[in-house]
Amino acid sequence: MISSGFGIESKDSVEAINSIDSDQEPLSREVPLLSATSVILCILLIATDVGRTCVSYSMRHFNDGVYPVDTTIVVTVNELFKATLVIGLHLFFDGDNPFKHLDARIALPCLLYAFTNNLFFLALHYITPATWLVLCQMRVVILLLIYRIFLKQRITATQYIGGLTLIAGVGLAQIDVGADFSTILGPVLGVAVLNSLFSATAGVFTEVVLKRGGDAGMWRNQTHLYCGSALISLLPALVSRFVFERKAFDYRKTPEVLTALVLLTVVLTAFNGICVSFVMKKLDNIVRFQVSAVTYIVTAGFNKFLFPKHFNPSSWYVMSIAVILFSVFLIEHKRNTPSQNSPKRVG
Repeated sequence: MISSGFGIESKDSVEAINSIDSDQEPLSREVPLLSATSVILCILLIATDVGRTCVSYSMRHFNDGVYPVDTTIVVTVNELFKATLVIGLHLFFDGDNPFKHLDARIALPCLLYAFTNNLFFLALHYITPATWLVLCQMRVVILLLIYRIFLKQRITATQYIGGLTLIAGVGLAQIDVGADFSTILGPVLGVAVLNSLFSATAGVFTEVVLKRGGDAGMWRNQTHLYCGSALISLLPALVSRFVFERKAFDYRKTPEVLTALVLLTVVLTAFNGICVSFVMKKLDNIVRFQVSAVTYIVTAGFNKFLFPKHFNPSSWYVMSIAVILFSVFLIEHKRNTPSQNSPKRVG
């Protein structure tokens, strides 16, 4: 029996996992949710996510609404820097060849993450980071569906209600946009759905690879992931440059400040990626996405301070925060009195 670690139980015959490797260990949480390790990981994930999101938006905000560097180049550099960083960490901790024992399953997350990284910058052309994070809460619902449909895992009624509550919370945040929805937020919502689908799917595969590889393969698997994402990210960068003939650099304000923001984005994105991998390895994807509910609350506060003209949270937005947080509680909630013959829940 396989358990994902967040109150979702699986059957003995799980086709997707069996196709991966039927003799490997369950995808359970390695540490309790309220342990010191979990709390530290979640705090680091929130800090790096808030930082990279706000700084990424700042590049455009402080450059007359235009990114100083083509975002496809930024994505590629992000992945290259992450790959270089984890290769160094692998050599420091393990010392052997980081490119051996290549797991073919990592190819799909590489492809999907290359898309989601570019979709992130595309969305920030039209909306603030806080609004984008609200829309991306749909990842939790899609993740639950992936576990249910493809991994044949049973989801509790409470978790179904939590998923529906989450959708309602996302909807509340859009009530005050009115006529602008069809021209701005409507298309961005479509991008958010696509991003959520790709992110959840890539997250499941990455979690499988990281947990099956054990602690010894942690840095090696991340090396494969980021090297693959960097190679795939080169394609949209080349298309942007030679097909759409976009400028690689477009500095309209102080170059020193903008360059610092670009470099800070790269560094924060790298550390955020490593934090995400550790959260998936030690906990699971559901925690990763639930932490983002706290992240966008913190991000909303920074947006109000940094970009007051572009972000003014309405009462509907505040209400959506409360509803989404409640949905997080419902999705994480376990039945308190499982029957003696019921499979053991982990986490």
